[in-house]
Amino acid sequence: MTDGFNATEIANQLNQEDVHPPRHHTPFKAAGVLQLMRRLGIYQRQPKGVKTESLTEHKWWLPDLARTLEAPDSTLYKWVKRRWLQYRKQSVSPYRLIISADEVDIQKAIS
Repeated sequence: MTDGFNATEIANQLNQEDVHPPRHHTPFKAAGVLQLMRRLGIYQRQPKGVKTESLTEHKWWLPDLARTLEAPDSTLYKWVKRRWLQYRKQSVSPYRLIISADEVDIQKAIS
């Protein structure tokens, strides 16, 4: 995880230092730490037991493209739903989305 600490240990340390999540006065929990780490690009969940396909040029895992564009995953899901980006599902479980997009496709979706 981060310097050998797991999310529970990080949450415990933050709570010991009396740090609270924004707009909340509740203690940190492991799930909140993981969510924050994903948003910051520090942690990306890897599905267990699934080999990652090698992607060719202009093919992206949706979270990787979102991180590259500094956009939330939900924005790219909206673009896919609106058919602004071409995609296919991974051929094996967990059937993640693989986006086909070059610079021109990305610019069209952004504008």
